Amino acid sequence: MTTVIVSDTGAACDSLWTFDDGVHTVSDINKYLFVSGYVIEDYKPDPFIVFYSGTYNQIVLHQALMLELIDPEGYMSIAKWLSSKGESRLQYIKIDINDWRVDIYNTDSKNGVHYAGSGGQLAANHYPSCYDVKSCVEFAIINDSFSGPEVSLFNKGGARQDNIFELSSHMYDTLYNKTNGLMQDYRGDIDMSNQIKQTAPDGKEIDHDTLEAAISRDINNMKKNQNVSTLWISIKNAKKKENIIKRKKKITA
Repeated sequence: MTTVIVSDTGAACDSLWTFDDGVHTVSDINKYLFVSGYVIEDYKPDPFIVFYSGTYNQIVLHQALMLELIDPEGYMSIAKWLSSKGESRLQYIKIDINDWRVDIYNTDSKNGVHYAGSGGQLAANHYPSCYDVKSCVEFAIINDSFSGPEVSLFNKGGARQDNIFELSSHMYDTLYNKTNGLMQDYRGDIDMSNQIKQTAPDGKEIDHDTLEAAISRDINNMKKNQNVSTLWISIKNAKKKENIIKRKKKITA
């Protein structure tokens, strides 16, 4: 299961992945995607972070979309195909770091916070007692055997970051290779594994009409923000030219 909670000053999630029978497993991707600015050549969105709950391949696919490794049409085709194979859950909360604008998909809200995953409601219920998102995730971990450490925390403006790692070249390549593999499986209509790796066995099912509207919103917002020079990027997170990730061609259906 998973715990994601976002307030007006911070965001946090747990780190545990399980198979659909609840057995714990490891993952080669994170439950979040963090891009601080100019980390990929010719791709300069304002800094953002997205927190996820759902099945592994749906999360891989959405992260690839956010990095422009796949176009929206290909994304929707594979997302629908994955749903038909049993990988039908996805929730996410995307935050534009500069102004803390929050865009949500398939999540819930209460007590002034957005939340996702089976531990999310536990965290949201606990929020009025502490007003601290990290403490809320720690509370959920104690009370939900399928949420687990470590807690990843990102405070407004990047003032504090615990167990948050920016997109690396290795992660970029991993997402590209995983998405390219999904495209090949989709073309061959390959049967998926009986055991589905995921963050939350009882996470929310995808509604593909609302998902298509959500990704259209997110992509339009990112296009508006591209090539915007920001103080947050230039002072805190400017990367040296030799560390910029070489951009890959989009995967197409």
